[in-house]
Amino acid sequence: MNGFLENLALYIVACLAIIVIPGPGLLYVISRTVSGGKDNGLASAFGVAGGNFGNAIGSACGLALLFKSYPASFEVVKILGAMYLAYLGVKTLFSLKENASQDAIKESNLHILKQGLIVSFLNPKTTLFFAAFLPMFVSKEAEALPQILLFAMTFVFLALIFDIAVVLSASLLKKFLLNKSGRNGSIFSYLSAAALFSLSALSVMK
Repeated sequence: MNGFLENLALYIVACLAIIVIPGPGLLYVISRTVSGGKDNGLASAFGVAGGNFGNAIGSACGLALLFKSYPASFEVVKILGAMYLAYLGVKTLFSLKENASQDAIKESNLHILKQGLIVSFLNPKTTLFFAAFLPMFVSKEAEALPQILLFAMTFVFLALIFDIAVVLSASLLKKFLLNKSGRNGSIFSYLSAAALFSLSALSVMK
């Protein structure tokens, strides 16, 4: 038991060191916060968290082995993820022409949560990351699968807390800049679309 607790403590420290490094999930959350505000940002953060957990479960169930054994499956999932990011970028540009009602905005938050889940889940690198990262901290004193699930939930929870903090900070910064400049928020939607297109391109090139 002591070995497990020591591994868990080391794992938490390693998670914190990794989480603060900006990645596709965090950049996606920031882009949604910038374009849609705090509510959209929070919805995207919870969506990304759900996708991360799905990737962790997939890793535990052998998806990482599938990607290594059949490289084509990795490429297919990666391309699908890139195409979805590009689609979201186009959708963001078209949304500038629409004046959504309050009800539509609430519905949009649910859509953004689903989008965050898909964006995160269609990133096969996350599955491979969990496959390489989690086993290093598994103790031989207990069953491996329950430990992997606990480690996965721990990472997802810590990453979600960090993403929420980033959303709140980005939302406050956006309000400050809007008040300072006196302009509307359309520029932030263009920035968000540019970020989504950039993420799409980078995910294919890597």
